[in-house]
Amino acid sequence: MGAVFAGNKAFFAGGFSEVGVSDRVDIYDFVAGTWSTATLSQPRWGLAAAVAGTKVLFAGGQNNSIASDRVDIYDLNTSMWSIASLSVARSFAFGECATSVCGKGHLRRRRHDR
Repeated sequence: MGAVFAGNKAFFAGGFSEVGVSDRVDIYDFVAGTWSTATLSQPRWGLAAAVAGTKVLFAGGQNNSIASDRVDIYDLNTSMWSIASLSVARSFAFGECATSVCGKGHLRRRRHDR
């Protein structure tokens, strides 16, 4: 599942459910104290989530064993969704993460100590 906080909202996208790989995005609004839902353009697990400016991005992931190049983008100002593509299809299931620093999205791989 990809999770990210942006503005007054928390987003929880994709992952596994009792029926398989999920396309669900659960959105919690801290100000209103309410939940809403949206749908990713394709079901995925192992996706990265990041915030860049007013955009929330859910990138890559897998649907079963097939890696995805899909990026679902939510605009905080318009509440609209759009779609883009990564340069290479990939999953972020094994230590990678995405984050936002100074309004720019970054992807990094966690170093595993042995």
